[in-house]
This record gives sequence, structure tokens and C-alpha cells, in this order.
Amino acid sequence: MATTADRTLLKSHAWQAASFAGDCLYSLKTFAAAMLALYLSFAFGLSKPAWAMGSVYLVSQPLAGATGSKAIFRMLGTLLGATAAVVLVPNLVDAPLILSAALAAWTGICLYLSLLDRTPRSYVFLLAGYTAAIIGFPSVGDPASIFMVAVARVEEIGLAIVCATVIGLIVLPRDTGPQVAERLRTWMMAADRLAVDSLAADTKGVEIARMRRRLAADAADLQGVMLFLNYDPSAHSGIARRLKAVHDRMILMLPTLSAIRDRFQFLRGEGTLPAGFEALAAKLVAWIGQGVDAPPALAREIRDDIARLEPADPTADGWQSATLTNLCQRLSYFMDLREDCIDLWLAIREGRRTLARPPRYDTRAVESVPLHADHGLAARIAIAVTVSISAVCAVWIVGGWTWGANAAIQVAVYGSVVSAIDNPWPRLRTFIFATLIALVILFVYQFGILPKIDGFAALVVALAPLMLPLGVMMSSPTWGTYGFVVLVSVVLLLGLQNNYPVTDLPSFLNANIASLFGMLFVAAVVRTVRTLDPAQAARRLTRAGLRDLMAVAAGHTREGRDPFTRRMIDRVGLIVPRLTGEPRQDDAAEKVFADLMAAGGLEDLAALRARLPPEAGPKIDRLFSMAEAHFRARLADRPPPSGTDSLSVLDDILACLTAHAATTPKAVLREAVAALVGFRRAALRSRAPAPALTAIPASTPLAASETH
Repeated sequence: MATTADRTLLKSHAWQAASFAGDCLYSLKTFAAAMLALYLSFAFGLSKPAWAMGSVYLVSQPLAGATGSKAIFRMLGTLLGATAAVVLVPNLVDAPLILSAALAAWTGICLYLSLLDRTPRSYVFLLAGYTAAIIGFPSVGDPASIFMVAVARVEEIGLAIVCATVIGLIVLPRDTGPQVAERLRTWMMAADRLAVDSLAADTKGVEIARMRRRLAADAADLQGVMLFLNYDPSAHSGIARRLKAVHDRMILMLPTLSAIRDRFQFLRGEGTLPAGFEALAAKLVAWIGQGVDAPPALAREIRDDIARLEPADPTADGWQSATLTNLCQRLSYFMDLREDCIDLWLAIREGRRTLARPPRYDTRAVESVPLHADHGLAARIAIAVTVSISAVCAVWIVGGWTWGANAAIQVAVYGSVVSAIDNPWPRLRTFIFATLIALVILFVYQFGILPKIDGFAALVVALAPLMLPLGVMMSSPTWGTYGFVVLVSVVLLLGLQNNYPVTDLPSFLNANIASLFGMLFVAAVVRTVRTLDPAQAARRLTRAGLRDLMAVAAGHTREGRDPFTRRMIDRVGLIVPRLTGEPRQDDAAEKVFADLMAAGGLEDLAALRARLPPEAGPKIDRLFSMAEAHFRARLADRPPPSGTDSLSVLDDILACLTAHAATTPKAVLREAVAALVGFRRAALRSRAPAPALTAIPASTPLAASETH
């Protein structure tokens, strides 16, 4: 009888076999599309059929949605880049240095825009930048042909896009939708485990924090894949819209579970958690354990329990009743998010076009929230690439270097391609090694194999043993970069034409030495000015969050709790992979979650301020001023001010709300009290709730005796 280990091993082997089969299919499809593009290029008499063949590999992706989006954006980027070259070259042809500087500046501007856009659209700007360099630099010495060269490149790339898209979407397509759905299902199961552990009394905080960080990183990674759903064939069934709705709720669930755990642990530690809440936690664990098939009746029963346990007057017993009110609010919010996820997932699984009931939570507020963008870093990278291109162009033009255009093109291309990587040196080193391998293979084909080829069929047979295995390698996480660079380099540098071009050895060596010089120059620049330590990158992300927090406290932005949460969780997802395995990861990521609670309280208080008693207004303003000073000090790497005064102000606000509880709408009072608790627990780290405010004068400085 097979043991559990045997079954696990068999499943692993089966998964690896299926994955390898998928990689082989992808390689066959891409090779077929490349050969089709090459054949049609020969038939139509295009000037450089090799560009059409190589562009197929640049466009093709294993998932249909990724291929569709990349094809569209590559075409747009090519058109923009070609247009820029056609405009710049004829008008600046009499000043080669100025023309080179203009092409370098265009590349830098496009690169800057691409770094600010973390959607597939960024490919448009990236390609527009270095396409102008690819078309423009070789035409510096022959400007009369610039228009024909630009048209030829657009035709070749357009043909490649058509071939890659048609074969990719028609021949056994791998839809993005099902792939994303499976990853979301896995994420939801992990989130359920996090929820169960968050409700438990004996789970270690370190384990909870580790799970939360991993889920945040996975959510950020999923964000990139989700963007391809708009171009996926499965999107017509409505799966794309529902998957995005699940993803939006997933992100908001993380800080919600963080708050729930904090409140439970705090009240348990103080021995003030009512017995009914332990029973409620057990019921929640049972409901979560039944997954998406949990009976709706159990969810309704849990909601009734939450309503029954919530204090009728959130200010009746000072911070004790206020904390319980906040806990009940967060539990209700968690129920809303998870029930929506269940309904959406069941609709996806069963193929229904309608949900069983209207969603409880409206995610429209977070759908249009811009993701994190680092303008300063983007400008620094763009300037470095622009200066690098200009420097190589100066050496080329002033020194009269015949093959200098090749070096300038490589600087533009590789400088742009590695721009989004914190430390591009390891990737560039791989590119250089792979290019050296490609040059050896290219030499064999150029001088040993191609001169003996006569006819298209023989050419296909000669290329297949090289391109098919490299196509499989492209799908490998370990060898993908080598496979891609070797394959594309060989294909593009072969320079296949209708009439076999006679290439002498000196020209072959000079052209490729110039290309290697360009790559090595980029590597030197990267090692000097571009390397960004992962910890430095994480620090920039953390500081961006602090600036947003300071803006919230200063009243410069009022976008609401959930949109702010969406962007901050996005930053957590970017921080975690950068600090994997480093002790600093814990503090950096967990501080963001704590800051989220504080910012949520500030956002809620700001939204409620106009409906609260007028007497509370000045106190709330003072709290916001103190919060701004706190975040400003952290941003400046100074010790933040003592929280004593802030605690006193929080006590004063709660006392004011207590005094006017009879004249304040209950819903408004409930939200305001919950917001105060969220801010107090997250930002000030109170150790114990204050005694009942009804027994203490509002001016008593309770904070003086608290540790935080």
C-alpha cells in the first residue's frame, strides 16, 4: 500500500511531467509562429525577415492573456518609437551629437514613464524608448533611408505579432483565467489558515506575522498576473471581473485580520474579554474550516452573535466597551469580505453569470487606486541610462568608430530592460554570459551551416535543433534568461534575408565586439551608480508610506480607509521579497500593518468629524497635529515625540463623545469610537485600557501611567 510520502512523490512527478509537457507545447507553438513569420517575410520581400522571426519570441508568452497584451503593447511601442526616429533623425541630421543626445533623451523619458506604470502598459513606453534607438542610431550616417527603415521595422514586427497572436490564441491556448483562479484559491486557503490562527489564543505572534507577510507578497505578485485578464480569451465569461473582485477583497482582509488578532490578544491579556467572545471565536473557526461550502445559516448565526455581543453604548465603560465595539466592527467587516469571496468563488466555480446575492462590500473605491510609484528612483534610473547612451554616442561619433551604433543600441536596450531591477548586475552578468554563448553558436551557423542551406525547408530543419530546446528553456525559472537571450540573440544576429548575406570574419567580429562593449558599459554604469541594496529599496518603500501617513494626518489627502489600505498593502507586498531572510523584514513589514491601523483611524475620524459634537473638533485637530509630528519625526529618522500627550488627547476625545452620547447618532458614535481604538492600539501601543471614564475627570492624564 502506498504511503502518504509515496503519494506526495507521485503527485510531484506528475506535476513536473505536466509542466514539462506544457513547456514543450509552448516551444513548438512559438517555433511554428516564428517559422510562419519568417516564411511570410520572405514571401513579401521584407528587408530583414530575421526581425520578424525574433519578434515572435519577444512577444510570445506561455499564457494567452500575456501574449495578447504584449502583442498589442509591442505594436504601439514600435509605432511610437519609429515615429520618434522619423521625426528626430531628418531634423537633426546635420548635428550628429545633438541627434544622439535627442535619441538618448527620448529613451530616458520613455523609460521614466515605463517605471511609473506597473501595469502591462509600461511595455509601450519601454519599447518606444529603445525602438527609436534601434531605428535611429544606424540611420545617423544615412538619414535619407530613415522612413523606409522605420516602415520596414513596423511591418516586420507587425507580422510577427499577428503570427504569434494567432497561433498562441488558436492552437491549444493556455488561458490566464484558470491559472489565476487556481492561485487565488490557494491564497484563500492560506488566508483561512491565517484567520483561524488569528482567532486562536495560543498561536505565536511571529508565526502570524510571517504568514501575513507571505500573503501580502503573494497578493502583490498576483496583481501583476491579474492585469493580463483583460486580454485573456476566458474573460468573456465574466471570470476576469469576478477574479479581480476576489483579489480586491483579499488585500483588505490582511489588515482586518491583523486588527482582530490585536484586539483579541489585548483583551485576553488583560483578562477583560467576555466569555461570549471565546464562543464566538470557536464558531468562526468552525465556519472558516468548512471553506466555501459552509452553510449560509451558520454565517447568519455568527452575525447575530456579533450584534448581540457588541456593547449597546460604545462609551458606557470607557476604553473597555470602546475596544469591544472596535472588535465587533472588525469582525463584521471580515464577515463581509469573506462571504463576498465565497459568493464570487462559487459563481466562478459553477460558471454562473449572477451572484447568489448582491455583494456586501463595494470595491469600486479601491479599483482605481494608483499603485506605488517611486518618481525619484525612476528619474535617477532614466538619467543614468540617458547619460550612458550619450557617452557611448560621443565616443562613437567623435572617435569615428564605424560600429559605434551597435554599442549605443545595446546600451539603450539593456539599460532599459534591467531598469526595474533593484540590483541589475546579476541579471546583466547573465545577459553577457548568454550573449557570449550565442556568439559561439552564431559563428557556427554563420560560417558553417547557413552557407550550405538551400531552400526554406532545409532552413527550418537546420534551425529546429537549436530553437526548440531553447524554447523549452525559456519557460524554466532557472534557465529561462539564458534560453531567451541565447535564442533571441542568435535569431536577430543571423540577419536572414532572401539572398544570403556575405559576412566576412572581420565585420562579424567588429559588429559583435561593439555590441559586447555596449553591454559591458551598461554593466559598469550599473556597478557604479545603479546598484540599489534590497534593504535600501525597502527603506524607500517604507519612507513613501510614511509620507502618505503624514499627508493623511495633515489633512492633505482624504481618499478613505480602503483606498489607502490598498496602496499600503501593495507596498508591503513589494517590501517582503526584497528582505526575504533578513531580520529587518519583520520590523519593516509589521510597522506598515501597524501604521495601517493608525491611518485607518485617522481617515475614519476625518470622515466623521462634521457629524460629531462641535466640542470634539479642536481635540481631533490636536490629535491629527500630533500624529503628523509623529510620522514626520520617523520620516526624518528622529525619535518620535512621547505618546503621553497623544494618549491624553485620545482620552479627552472619548470623554467628549461620552458626554454627548445622547445627542450623537448611534451609528456615528460607534464608528468614531472604533476609529479612536484603532488609532490608540496601533500608533500608541497602549498596554491596558483606561478605567471607566465615567469615574475619572476628562482632564486626568491617564497616559502618564501607561507603557507603550
